[in-house]
Amino acid sequence: MKDISGSYADIFANPNHWAEHRVTIGGSVFGMESIVSLKTPGQLFDSSGPGIGSAVSREMELAFLPGDTIIPTASKCKVESRLAATDENTGTTTWTPWIPMGEFFIDSRTYDETGDVLSIHCYDAMLKTEYVYLDKHLDQDNDANWPMDARALFQQISADIGVTASMDVMLNIPATWKVSYPGNSTARDLLRQIAVAMGGNFIVNDYGMLACKTLYQSATVAQDLGMNVGSLSRGVDSAAFTKVRITGIEGVDGVSEYVAGNDNGLTLEGECPWGTQTMANSVLAKVNGWVYRPFTADEALLEPSVEIGDTVQTARSTRCSTLPFPRQMTRNLTTSTRTYTRGTGETTNSNRLSRKSQR
Repeated sequence: MKDISGSYADIFANPNHWAEHRVTIGGSVFGMESIVSLKTPGQLFDSSGPGIGSAVSREMELAFLPGDTIIPTASKCKVESRLAATDENTGTTTWTPWIPMGEFFIDSRTYDETGDVLSIHCYDAMLKTEYVYLDKHLDQDNDANWPMDARALFQQISADIGVTASMDVMLNIPATWKVSYPGNSTARDLLRQIAVAMGGNFIVNDYGMLACKTLYQSATVAQDLGMNVGSLSRGVDSAAFTKVRITGIEGVDGVSEYVAGNDNGLTLEGECPWGTQTMANSVLAKVNGWVYRPFTADEALLEPSVEIGDTVQTARSTRCSTLPFPRQMTRNLTTSTRTYTRGTGETTNSNRLSRKSQR
């Protein structure tokens, strides 16, 4: 959850608050007068169910009016939102600071039939990890550098893709973790190994930092949605996780497995060539007894401070349900119908913040 202070909480609590969004592309800022539609879909796991060892790239879909501005190839796009509310007694409007909602890079672009609306599809910096690590660092391709300190490797990959290494990850990687020789592994493969060891999944968060969302039973609820959900559907709860298996390949010695827990429930599995029994025990301590509860919440009015991997709660059903770790979250930052016709301008029905959250 993002740390947002000031008048943010009071403004969001106002039922008449609204939101504005802007996208900075290169040195040009495009606000609500230019944005036709804006979505930022993302997911925590690279499979249909919960797991560890993922490093999924988030996306951004933007349709806007660039005017005469030239948009360079592969430009960086910074998405931000802010909230506002007007005091009914004084007529004074108060705004929050601009809140980061993600950083992305243009992958493709198309114009509509008018030639005025440009649609761009973007990915965040995680996509840049698809390089063979040693191809980029030939000076490290020797016995003297491996096994490598996991913390140093994480910092190097962060620098390679141009993002800040999360201090939380730095503090939670033990100095004893040493990554084995990577061979032809990509940087993303290496991040996945570290994620397995930490019992989590890597993302590039809304601040543009490389972060790891660990699976654990959090008692902290990032937001109580109350009734602010268009529709809520629940799937079938899984059995509880009671076992962890970390698998590693140790050259000619074959496959090694480190197992913790019992067979009374589900098994959480991951691959880490330099895994240890201590790692398996540590991951089990985080997830033991955790139950996966699949749900889909359409048109959920999530706070801008909520990020993928946070815990939310809703009272829309007859009982209060805690819904941890959204597996997928699509922020639909322009949910109203906004139309553009060449020569007649734009029509906007509403700017109220809304998101679609799916776990």
